[in-house]
Amino acid sequence: MSDDKLFRPRRAMPSDGEQVDPAQADDTVGGPRSFGRRGFAGPASAPSPDEDGSQGGSPDEPSGEGPAEGPSDAPCEPSRPIEQPDEQPEPEVATGVPAEHAAFMRPGAAPVALADALDVTVPTETETVATPSLSEAATVPVSQASPVEARAAAPTPASFPSPPGTSSPASPEDSLHAGTRPRRGLGLPGKVAAAVLAPALAVGAFFGVRELTRDDKVVVQQTTTTPSASTSTPTPTPTPPLATASLSSVAEATTALGGSWAEARTWETVGPSDPGITCMSNLPQQPTPEITRQRGLTSKAATETAVLQRMDAYATPEVAHEAYVQRLAALSACNDVPALLQSAASVTALADESFSMTVAFEDEQTLYHTVLISRTGRTVTMTDVANLKEAVVAEKVTTLVTGSAGRLCKTSAGTCPTKPVTRVVATPATPVAGWLAQSDLPRVTRGQGMWSPTQPAAVSSRGSQCEDLTLATAAGPTARSQRSYILTQDDSAPDGFGVDQVLFTFADEKAAADFSAKIIRNVNECAKRAATAKVSGGTNVSTRGADRIPVKGRVWKVQQAISADENVFYRVGVVQTGNRVAYVVTNTTESFDFSDESWIMIAARAGQRASQAE
Repeated sequence: MSDDKLFRPRRAMPSDGEQVDPAQADDTVGGPRSFGRRGFAGPASAPSPDEDGSQGGSPDEPSGEGPAEGPSDAPCEPSRPIEQPDEQPEPEVATGVPAEHAAFMRPGAAPVALADALDVTVPTETETVATPSLSEAATVPVSQASPVEARAAAPTPASFPSPPGTSSPASPEDSLHAGTRPRRGLGLPGKVAAAVLAPALAVGAFFGVRELTRDDKVVVQQTTTTPSASTSTPTPTPTPPLATASLSSVAEATTALGGSWAEARTWETVGPSDPGITCMSNLPQQPTPEITRQRGLTSKAATETAVLQRMDAYATPEVAHEAYVQRLAALSACNDVPALLQSAASVTALADESFSMTVAFEDEQTLYHTVLISRTGRTVTMTDVANLKEAVVAEKVTTLVTGSAGRLCKTSAGTCPTKPVTRVVATPATPVAGWLAQSDLPRVTRGQGMWSPTQPAAVSSRGSQCEDLTLATAAGPTARSQRSYILTQDDSAPDGFGVDQVLFTFADEKAAADFSAKIIRNVNECAKRAATAKVSGGTNVSTRGADRIPVKGRVWKVQQAISADENVFYRVGVVQTGNRVAYVVTNTTESFDFSDESWIMIAARAGQRASQAE
């Protein structure tokens, strides 16, 4: 896997609110696949427009056993037209005079040494010595490259090695990009050094001369093109809420994540072609930040661990809270293809508010992103840690962010971190509450497939025929509905492959528990009632849903013989939480099937989503 795919932009699935037309979603020749096929327990409801919303969610791990300084806040004044002088030949600069020294030369003056570039008057013994204060000195214009240009041109550390069979990137910055990479700086290292050091040397020389003239009791008079400075005490410039130094550092990444780290690049402005945080590709209209900073860090680990951190400072904490809520909603309902929402964690004692989620991108090689979003006063921080081998746990990402959060709270009027604690929780609800989201469902074939949901409708699924009841009419529920998920764009998928979710609501928790227990008992005993049925892989599911409400149930594999030499296969699951029961069923084949682990996760997630139903 090439390094430039770690933080690449991704295409988005249709959101839960978009109407799904299987004929358009399917990439096979001859139109859409029929959801029902021979031997399948029953057709799903026809695809129809869906409610607004998107996807998200992640169970606790279900068990298989037992039930730089930013700009000032002051508005900029309109610039006045610059008067264009008559054309005059530019003064020549003698060979050997550094460019940074020319800033101290009077217009039109001949090239001279730095000491002669200043107009120095030595007082006689009868003159009164007067050393001007710092506020009385006029600003000396210095020709310098902007910080952004200097950073863009600065050389970057060597990148970590690419996996076998892939080419190594030119620099660590490449590991953060995908698709079109931003243009690199054109300056050579020597030119970069001159651009970066020129203002520093000029300013250093200015203050150095001032100190020397004080000791020698001389008066330094500056001739500049700017008006003379006011002798009144200047108004202190407010400390900006966010600076480049606020971002997490190489040293902090080394401490929190281990290994050897390097800074790939730091951005003082972020453009559309720059790397972006995972799952933020389809944000609604966002409040405009006053200051933005972003930094990429890369490691030399074989798993290509990388960090991308972005900070946005807003006018007020209220505006920052609005931005935080929108970004957390986008992360919780991530619909980037091929995203799978794996887990979520609450984070306390880090900032005013914070939350973390882990998303797996199921390409041919799975890439894991653990994203932590936090708000400290006026500033929202998003930290994205990517890894190939396995997900980086939220606790490590929180440790990485703690240092930057401590710096931010002092400038951004926010809560400082104390002893941050992470805790695995259910993924926040999506707008279509109660139902699985597209990114709750894993791919069967690596790098292929897209799940398209239908609108919740009347129950039509017949299940696996081992439930020994009619899902559409069985007594007990006060309400029931069904939603189907159709897999498209997978060349290996059989016709009509999909998942049905049926959601039952009951008068109370006991009625829901009794209904779930009945289905579990019937499926467990199916082979005793029907000679054509085989049931295997029975595994209990246990996790927690919204507000840590218990979710428990069971999953199975079911085989039904429909003739002497033909069988159909299903995976079935039922989970109960509170006064609701979620039932899931899929039609599989011997060669195209979810893994046992994936099906347990789907059933657990269905229970978590049921706990979020309104």
